[in-house]
Amino acid sequence: MPVKELGAPPPHMMEYTGTNDKLISGKRYSIVELAKAYDMSYDLIYVRLRGKTKAKESVFARPKKDNVIWVRFIGKHKELITDQIYTLKQLGAVCGITGQAMNGRLNKRKVCTANDLRVKPIYVTKKTTDSLNAQWMRRKLV
Repeated sequence: MPVKELGAPPPHMMEYTGTNDKLISGKRYSIVELAKAYDMSYDLIYVRLRGKTKAKESVFARPKKDNVIWVRFIGKHKELITDQIYTLKQLGAVCGITGQAMNGRLNKRKVCTANDLRVKPIYVTKKTTDSLNAQWMRRKLV
């Protein structure tokens, strides 16, 4: 597998082009000033600007946090309607697991069946010991 080169480290001062209120487009700024203006860490900005000659607005874009995955349900279930679209979190709540666990169950499929909505097993163990049995278990064998 080929190794991806990171490129040269960014220069100390970079020309900024963008629409941030705290910065002026066309002016040169240090990486520290750019990081403060976008409320990001110095290390993250340093890595994103590596190999670049200009600091553009697209470099500072944050990933979307409300990235919701929609899945179609097909089958019979008492809480869900067949051929409706649900989020992974909603499907997971039906069977008592998280949305991430539901994503692992579906293995990136866009269709969920009633078999995928199996309930998480509950394990019950007996925690109290029988006192008579415990007395005999402590005795030495002759």
